[in-house]
Amino acid sequence: MELEAYNHKMEQIADMLSAQGDLEFVPLHRLEPAPFKAMMLDSDHDWVRGLGWKPEETSFEDPAWIAKHLNDWYYTKSNSADVTVAQFQIRRKGSAELLGETQVCLYEKLKKATIGYYVLPSCRNQGLATKMVQQVVEGFTAHGHEFGVRQIVAGAEPENTISLRILETAGFERRPDMVNDMRPEKELVMLEYPVVQQINPEQRINRDAVGVGR
Repeated sequence: MELEAYNHKMEQIADMLSAQGDLEFVPLHRLEPAPFKAMMLDSDHDWVRGLGWKPEETSFEDPAWIAKHLNDWYYTKSNSADVTVAQFQIRRKGSAELLGETQVCLYEKLKKATIGYYVLPSCRNQGLATKMVQQVVEGFTAHGHEFGVRQIVAGAEPENTISLRILETAGFERRPDMVNDMRPEKELVMLEYPVVQQINPEQRINRDAVGVGR
């Protein structure tokens, strides 16, 4: 997949998820430097330093730096495995302030998507994680067939009762028989949301018409 095609796919998924509520899912290639730098400095998330970055010592003012070390990193990761990694920063519609992030991984051959989410420390206890998960679920329920998605899978550490509650409230069910291929190095409670494909009314009419003709 070429970078241009990857970015276009990120736009499609972002539009689909953003249409489900008042949170906007922003693709990495559309990030604005100033709010992104503020988010990184507020973040306590492992992946920031896990990639070798030190936010307090790094200049986030250069958009080219963001494109190289973020969007291109996930693009390269997508091309090196049988998965499309879609990473989005989250903000309220009409605001530039970033509140957290959501990652959706599409496994087209397995017809599934996985979801991960993170809320900045200063933005917690506002129901944002619940809204992120709900918009992802509603987006794929309405349009999952366009990406071949039949299930959404998530994982949470057993002691993370808040995340488990968020997922179960959104309709996820625990699957003790499911293999943890999201983070095999950690013990995770695996959960699944079966995507109910919605039939376009026009498709339903056409299908019924075929049935009548038999």
